[in-house]
Amino acid sequence: MPNNLPPRYEIEKKLGEGGMGAVFLAKDKELNRSVAIKVLKREIVSRETLDRFEDEARICSQLSHPNVVSLYDFDGSSNDPHIVFEYIDGTDLRRLLQGGAQPRDLLQIMLQVCQGLEAAHEIGIVHRDLKPENILIMNDVAKIADFGLAKLAGVTSVKTKTGVLLGTPH
Repeated sequence: MPNNLPPRYEIEKKLGEGGMGAVFLAKDKELNRSVAIKVLKREIVSRETLDRFEDEARICSQLSHPNVVSLYDFDGSSNDPHIVFEYIDGTDLRRLLQGGAQPRDLLQIMLQVCQGLEAAHEIGIVHRDLKPENILIMNDVAKIADFGLAKLAGVTSVKTKTGVLLGTPH
């Protein structure tokens, strides 16, 4: 559990964990709302991982669309580098598919995903890790999440190397 977040955020529970960090449900006490906080793992903090984390925050801050999870805050300088996002109290596309969703419902979700991707592509953002777990659904609204591997077209600030696998292989 992170212990160096600003006092305005009260961690409620861990939502998930990935290669670079964990995501927590928290209460923003100042704005009285639930948020999702992605915290970089302390054991992997380096200049390179902080640069990637900051790239994710910068990319997300440029994108405002109803079908993309909103970024609220970023702090890369604390002992617990973190990004604060809109909390989606729903499910992801993987779980929806496993639950036997109706084709017409899936079509509506995919149309929304395409609209979110179109907005990203219009400003030069390429997601690079689109998968069912990164499509969140709440109240019939689909939102694209996790721009951790995203890049701006024509910009090489996110360090990738030949032969290095990033993202989810399967």
